Amino acid sequence: MRSLTTIVLSVMVLLLLGLFAESAFSQVYVFGQASFATGAGPCAVISADLDNDGRLDIVTSNRDSNSITILLGKPDGTFAIGVDYIVGSRPIAVASGDFNSDGILDLAIANSGDNTIKILTGNGNGTFRSVTTLTLSGTPTALAVGDFNHDGKLDLAVTIGPTPGAASIFLGNGDLTFQSPKDFTTGDSPVALGVNDFNKDGKLDLAIANQTRWP
Repeated sequence: MRSLTTIVLSVMVLLLLGLFAESAFSQVYVFGQASFATGAGPCAVISADLDNDGRLDIVTSNRDSNSITILLGKPDGTFAIGVDYIVGSRPIAVASGDFNSDGILDLAIANSGDNTIKILTGNGNGTFRSVTTLTLSGTPTALAVGDFNHDGKLDLAVTIGPTPGAASIFLGNGDLTFQSPKDFTTGDSPVALGVNDFNKDGKLDLAIANQTRWP
């Protein structure tokens, strides 16, 4: 069991709960806030239903332990003890999507220490196995998922920094493989990435935040 001393390396979950609750894993909600242990140096977090039970789960990318942590949601709003997966060197971002068209969510993790994207395919019960590694042209800083070419298969967008900044698009084949990336120039030191149809033409666009100084 994880020690309570790891509380500083945890993901904070804010819930609008007007009560106190305590689980067997010492998850204590105080004024709508609780802490859950993760790997070292969590730097990104997403939520998704990874085990198809109708409850949201949590995934963190943990830069200092080269891992992700999966926290499966429980009926009472708490989470099971996290399960860690080693994914590569210094994971900086994580995203979910069905990359092999089997109706089960998979995970993509961008690793800033070895300039890769690791794809973990979901088993449908909240567990995963490693299947694919994509090589990047530089250091990834942010990651997003979308169908950018309207073929019904999910693609990946990743920002590369610091300079010259770029966004790389990996078009998915729907079978956990991806085509060679297409690179687009951005500003220097891109650090965040958003996907939406900003001009209402039915096609996904990218919004990229660029820093003038590398962190």
